Amino acid sequence: MPQSLKEYQEEDVLYCSENGGFLYWLTDEQKLIVRDIEAQHSKKVWHVIREKYRMSGGDELEMETYLFISHFTEDPKPWNDGFLVYAFVRNITWGEEEYGDVVVCGSIGGLRRIWGYITMDEIHSGSHGSKVAGHIGPWYVTDVNTVDFGKPIFLLEHEEYGDEAAGIIVDSQGELLLDDVWNGFDDYAEAFGYDFY
Repeated sequence: MPQSLKEYQEEDVLYCSENGGFLYWLTDEQKLIVRDIEAQHSKKVWHVIREKYRMSGGDELEMETYLFISHFTEDPKPWNDGFLVYAFVRNITWGEEEYGDVVVCGSIGGLRRIWGYITMDEIHSGSHGSKVAGHIGPWYVTDVNTVDFGKPIFLLEHEEYGDEAAGIIVDSQGELLLDDVWNGFDDYAEAFGYDFY
């Protein structure tokens, strides 16, 4: 359990992680947003993450992620190098807001978002039995990567034939991005001119 969650539970202290995990007090604006979110959705916010993300085209996005107390908080679900948390995500640069799951990890004393925004009915790293339009399945996730400012993409293999058949790459909605995949995300990078970093 993250130290910031323990402090929230034991002392009702709410922090904001910035710049990769440094802890700060919430600004007055952030406090108002927390109050509004909690009133609208009957969910408690236990931490805020504010970071800038560089997209593949070089643009920079500034985002705030408000982490909710949920069943994932009580029993954190490991996810790659972090854990899954339900959150309200505020894209300051684009003026957009959305709810979904993000993956966070401990860093420097606070938290940082390592990727994500997926919703509960979407594909995730533990998905099995996934169906993809135009491709006979079922499929399961073998690897996850991110594009742009943290959108997950998934490498899927056929559940029966595994790596003996070509794989596919889909987004978190299950929309096909690339088929006839034999070299994992290298095929995606080649097809779309994308550099994973």
